[in-house]
Amino acid sequence: MAMRWICVILAIILGGSSLASEPKPLMIASGDFAPYTSSEMATGGFLTEITMRAFELANIPANEIYLPWARGYLGTQKLHFDATFPYMKTPQREAVFLYSAPLFPMAVTIFVRSENAYLFSRPEDFIGYIWCLPRAYAADALVPFLKKGLMSMVRASDDQACMEMVKRKRATAYPIDLLIGEDMVKKQPELFEEMVNLNWAINKNHYYLMVSKNHPRGPELITRFNKGLKTLKASPEWGEILHRHGINEGHLRGLRQTPIVR
Repeated sequence: MAMRWICVILAIILGGSSLASEPKPLMIASGDFAPYTSSEMATGGFLTEITMRAFELANIPANEIYLPWARGYLGTQKLHFDATFPYMKTPQREAVFLYSAPLFPMAVTIFVRSENAYLFSRPEDFIGYIWCLPRAYAADALVPFLKKGLMSMVRASDDQACMEMVKRKRATAYPIDLLIGEDMVKKQPELFEEMVNLNWAINKNHYYLMVSKNHPRGPELITRFNKGLKTLKASPEWGEILHRHGINEGHLRGLRQTPIVR
């Protein structure tokens, strides 16, 4: 009987040791940024599906968590979370984060009232007009004009509020990520009555996954994640994910870019 209990205790100890050795899943912070990421979508958004699949292909256990953007950003910086996405590169972020390979391209296009569309074929045509941006968005592309007083800008609470301002003629233009704009058109067509997308880009860039430079496994995680991402992009599964979400990567890449002349 004593020997039996010794065997049971050893089994529990060894079993517990085995469980303890299992790698703890990473916590990946994101937020609501449809159609890229969304806590309300079954797959979490197409870019969430891409990102988590890349971790899977890299044999890195990981779970996503949806948070307010500021909390996810600061939490990742302070190592409460292992990584966050999707973010564009900025000097401020590059000082404290490591970046993955590009997750997906993005383009900023402009919505205006249909009656004004003929006036604008390049960014400089907007000099003297009012732009609207949500408070959480950076205005880097507009800085040269804003500093010279050639353009004015108003801030609103979110994307919908900016669209409302343009629709009511309280602002002339609203620059927005193309896919986010298209998603809004699908969900709220009434908001876009008498509005049109100019179908050229003021800025083209990429979104990335970020890991704090203070993360003890930071370089390793980025290297392994990039390998998983590369494998995914080279496989038919990449196109299947985009097709399932109705994302046209070719149109996005082929969109004409007309940047502001600095």
